[in-house]
Amino acid sequence: MGFKSWQRVAAVAVLLGLCLGLRSAQAKALVEDKGDVGAGIFDLEYGKYVVDYNTVVYCPDGSQIETWSCPVCNKTRVKDFKVDEVIHEFELNIQAYTGYSPTLDAFLFVFRGTKSDDMRNWIIDLSVLELDLDLPYPHSDGAKVHGGFYRTYATTNVRVMILQSWERLRAKYGTDKKVIVTGHSLGGALATFCALDLKLQHNETNLQLYTLGSPRVGNEGFFKFFHSWIGDSIRVVHSYDIVPSLPPPFLGYHHIAREVWSVETGKKQRDGLPVLRNTICDDSGEDHNCSDGACMFSICTSIPDHMTYLNIEITCET
Repeated sequence: MGFKSWQRVAAVAVLLGLCLGLRSAQAKALVEDKGDVGAGIFDLEYGKYVVDYNTVVYCPDGSQIETWSCPVCNKTRVKDFKVDEVIHEFELNIQAYTGYSPTLDAFLFVFRGTKSDDMRNWIIDLSVLELDLDLPYPHSDGAKVHGGFYRTYATTNVRVMILQSWERLRAKYGTDKKVIVTGHSLGGALATFCALDLKLQHNETNLQLYTLGSPRVGNEGFFKFFHSWIGDSIRVVHSYDIVPSLPPPFLGYHHIAREVWSVETGKKQRDGLPVLRNTICDDSGEDHNCSDGACMFSICTSIPDHMTYLNIEITCET
């Protein structure tokens, strides 16, 4: 089957899912049968800190992030945060912020995904139009990446301002702090390139990448290159979130590791929120016992699952 035919397969599968909310019987069996795996790699409470910081970056008023006065900025887990920089790339509609968390004793670099009012169109574009692995990753052997994702980070003022902020934070708070690079959705793709950039260009050693609902960004060569430099990487996927299924692997894409597949068990906590089963997947990046094997054609279809992580809605609203 040629490339154009695969494009049509991906488009039909995704568009059917968007219309029908399709979930396979295989997916339901996996949820019922799997238990928690890999204790020590993933910490739920720590993960909620990271999710809360990702809700802040969706606040449309950058001045509220700068003054830490946004609707979600007073959550207990994040209220002591010290902002260094709020970054806007208006032409591409990109937003990020940086700063220091005294509670985590860490620097955070947080990238926003596509805004909710643009989400459906962005997913359809990603499914049908923006599929080419068209760019060799610099100074690597065989690593190719999605050119649109990479250029959004590397050829705009975003990269320059991130690196300037990293230098300021180290000068102000010290060079021994952990660096957490995180993002949701498209922000996860940008965070992936940012983390690798900080490692390769600045030899940042105390570094963690922590993404939520990130799409695939490169091929298997990029997966190998990335993990030859960065070992501490968590990629959380909520149930049947559509975005981590894209672009699809049969077009040459390969996820980085390590996935944490967070699935509702059907039970409720005392506060009424779902009980989650957080499965630590293997280090291949494409564990077919996790989200990669959960849906028809390996393409999950839920947009609502994309907008909630670890029982926290990804929104600036309280």
